[in-house]
Amino acid sequence: MIKKLNTDLYTIVEILNAGIDNFEIKSYQRGYRWDIDNIKTLIGDILECGANSVYCLQPIVVTNISASTYEVIDGQQRLTTFKILIHCLRNYTSELDIKDFNISYETRSCELFLEKLYENVFQHELEDLTIDHVLLLWNQLTLEKEERNRDNFHIFQSYCTCHFELKRLDTVTLSNIVNKIKAQIKFIWYEVDLMLLNITAEKLFANINKNKIKLTGADLIKALFILDIENNADNVEVKHFRKQNLANEWDEIEQSLRNPDFWFFITNSHNQHYDVRIGKLFDIVTENRLESDLVAYFIMNKNESLRSWPLIYDKYRIAQEWFEDTYYYHRIGFLVNMNIHSFERILDEYNNGKITSKLKFKEWLDGEISAYFRSFEIKELLYSKQRDRGRYGKCTGVLLLYNILLTEKFYPGQKFSFGKFVEQEWSLEHIQPQNPKEKTAENWLEWLREIKPLIVDKIADNEQLIIKVDPDQYDFSEINYEELWHSLKSVRQMDKIPAFILKQLSALEDTFEEEFPVHGIQNLALLDKVTNSKLSNGSFKEKRALVLQMNDTERVDNEKTYLPLGTLNVFSKTMITDPMGIQLEYWSVTDSEFYEKDIKNTLAPYLSYE
Repeated sequence: MIKKLNTDLYTIVEILNAGIDNFEIKSYQRGYRWDIDNIKTLIGDILECGANSVYCLQPIVVTNISASTYEVIDGQQRLTTFKILIHCLRNYTSELDIKDFNISYETRSCELFLEKLYENVFQHELEDLTIDHVLLLWNQLTLEKEERNRDNFHIFQSYCTCHFELKRLDTVTLSNIVNKIKAQIKFIWYEVDLMLLNITAEKLFANINKNKIKLTGADLIKALFILDIENNADNVEVKHFRKQNLANEWDEIEQSLRNPDFWFFITNSHNQHYDVRIGKLFDIVTENRLESDLVAYFIMNKNESLRSWPLIYDKYRIAQEWFEDTYYYHRIGFLVNMNIHSFERILDEYNNGKITSKLKFKEWLDGEISAYFRSFEIKELLYSKQRDRGRYGKCTGVLLLYNILLTEKFYPGQKFSFGKFVEQEWSLEHIQPQNPKEKTAENWLEWLREIKPLIVDKIADNEQLIIKVDPDQYDFSEINYEELWHSLKSVRQMDKIPAFILKQLSALEDTFEEEFPVHGIQNLALLDKVTNSKLSNGSFKEKRALVLQMNDTERVDNEKTYLPLGTLNVFSKTMITDPMGIQLEYWSVTDSEFYEKDIKNTLAPYLSYE
């Protein structure tokens, strides 16, 4: 007796036990095309599937044509591969109690060719798993003219690959593969009613493979909501109204979530699985943490209490309310984008009953941000430390909130753009260039030229630019800047810099970093990826010219770049309170001290918050 399967995850055993064991592949479909890499990847994925995990294969889209027979509209490659794999496993283990199933190919000889393979008519032992060795065996086969075609070659290639991979495994591993196929390796079964859709199987196949139709969890969940409305006892007019209202609110939510600033206020990465962004709300409601938008559908399909459109819309309404409130938007966006809390975690806190007013919620947000800043000392942050740099590093966190609060201070009511922060991949840029990465004579000369004003300003207190160094650490006690410059200039054309010059450069490098923390927060700013790459390791003066040019409001080439306010202030030196001390040639120690002080003053509410 045939058991109808709803759209859900099923193992091949569950499909066959439902009495579904005959599949037809019509002539409109392309032939079988899996290759060596496809098979190796599948077997590797099965082996890596954890004991309590489910490995989910792509959908099998079918339509019922008679009794136990289903036409496969999408999924021929996966079904054919599993048929081959299961047969090959029978040669290596006696524990395989999975029954066979039939696949009929309307216009090709694949079915007869598969039968010959199963009867071991053909030699399949490979010396090595390469396409050349497969071709060698293929050309040695005795075949009818109609059997020697591209489809059968790929079937033979998959058959040889399965044998080659399986014969190397021990009995325990083979048994594990069998058990995983029976219990953990699942297909997404999706049966369609062609009459209801008013479409032919061939047209549906073409649409799927042209990406005009893509099966998403959000689409399936929408179908559940519509089905619930249809099954309700309301009259036709009420049902029509409810479906129209669902469609309108669905579109409203999707359009809002397409706004980059809204989207990256509730999530912090564009490497996510949401083709339809409302899927994020479904994941929130179902507490789905897996990287598949179909999981929320399966949860909702089984748990009717979660299948509540008012519940979904309420989550959106709360998010929209927070998005419209600049104070909420900035604090929640900061917590989410620094990976301190997920948006789901913030929603849970808001709904747990402890927060009884807007004031309490603001206090909680401020407290969470303050707790983050109490976990480290700003003055100890260094770009050179792994935990401090990078997308979620502490340096990024300090400068992100600094720019957010500057926006609030100088442009009340204006929103900081989390969309640009994520999409443009903002990262840390050194204001005063780092030491040369490539230790060539030319790069060292450029570095010496750049730091000369800083040496005059801070390190050397004499006209001759004599820099004192620790004689216990080095075998000399001082460095003459001008002599070092000319010595290095004289060896520019040499392949290798002499050791005595390198020793002086190394000593100067150490001394300079002690006096001027190149990797400290006072020498870092946030910039988008493109601008950052343009600036490279240029001098402060070069960087300043480019930054101001990119911010020029009168540019007519439409290339004006959105620059963080804090970064713009750095290169225009607007935080320098002593106008007599402003010079625009280089980033001085005094400049860096004013900058650090401004950062701390701006963040003060969170550095002292209790």
